[in-house]
Amino acid sequence: MNCENRKIILSAYLDGEVTAEEKREIEEHLKKCSVCSNELKKLQKISSLLKEPPKIKLSSQFEKRLKEKLNISSESDILKKLSQTLGKIKEKIEKPHPEIMTIGDLSSYLQISVEAIWRCLREIPSFKIGDQLRFRKKSIDEWLRKKEASHYEPYEKEPEIKMELFEEFRV
Repeated sequence: MNCENRKIILSAYLDGEVTAEEKREIEEHLKKCSVCSNELKKLQKISSLLKEPPKIKLSSQFEKRLKEKLNISSESDILKKLSQTLGKIKEKIEKPHPEIMTIGDLSSYLQISVEAIWRCLREIPSFKIGDQLRFRKKSIDEWLRKKEASHYEPYEKEPEIKMELFEEFRV
């Protein structure tokens, strides 16, 4: 067993997702390695807490104070606030990306972290306005098309796609 991958391996071991041979190797390793043994104990404790979370006793005034802090007086108010919040989320999701994007907009558009954008900034088409970076959506789309084309190797025969496999993901 490689100690570098211990969290993944020990988690799989704890969940019973390893073969008999892997189980034997892990158990032999645990006898010799205190670091991995301690890691397993931590994972076992976390697992038991998740299976049976501790019961928290709330004060009799908890619900009243919570409603006051949230400025809510009844369940209908809760539903209104929830509906408003969901509406705002829906607007953000459905809102088209602007023609000129900030790094945050680009992160959302490409569905990657801002850190990932910074790491490959040299290859991403961008420009500065003052000291602020901006990205033109049209340039990003063109850059993406070029990246797709450079990685595309056509099959000799087009694979057959069984659409019924995707039925459960249809919105």
